[in-house]
Amino acid sequence: MRNTKHESMRERPSCVRQRGNRDSARGHEVYRTFIAIILPILKVMRLLTKGNKERTCEPTAANKTSSRSHALLQVNVRKSSIKGVGEEVKVGRLFMVDLAGSERAKQTQNKGKRLQEGAHINRSLLALGNCINALAEGQAKFVNFRDSKLTRLLKEALSGNCRTVMVAHVSPSHHHREETRNTLVYAERAKKISKKVRDTC
Repeated sequence: MRNTKHESMRERPSCVRQRGNRDSARGHEVYRTFIAIILPILKVMRLLTKGNKERTCEPTAANKTSSRSHALLQVNVRKSSIKGVGEEVKVGRLFMVDLAGSERAKQTQNKGKRLQEGAHINRSLLALGNCINALAEGQAKFVNFRDSKLTRLLKEALSGNCRTVMVAHVSPSHHHREETRNTLVYAERAKKISKKVRDTC
């Protein structure tokens, strides 16, 4: 979603292009997304509901409401004010990401398309984990954000001038102890990322 001062509200299907690095001529595309401009809070909630319905959830042997994709909400806020003879523009951006859980084929008993989806989810989570590890080391000269769409989209949120919060969802059940352990290890690595946030206001 984007919030601007002069445009009227509109919703439209679109293809959002995330540019690669300067040395890359190829962009990155995310399909079945849409952009909405200037929305009252009630319409924002309707938009969130609509977006959530676009997510694919299918039961597996391990999870009755298994998400088959990650979900990302990006909110851009643009504020302009007159400063002397010119205009001062400030832009804020908020990313909210709901990551699909990693899956083991043996536990989910998925086949065909669902098995492929699980493999794609696991690959993107592995790519994100690799980026987190490299950032947590602090001295890494190169962080490979280009391994997946997820890490390309989250590059600014992970390494830019911003504050990042990770919420880990774990279970007290001993049946899920391995998943809980892996999630806590993932979160512990994320905690080691250290950034100096500059105040640009």
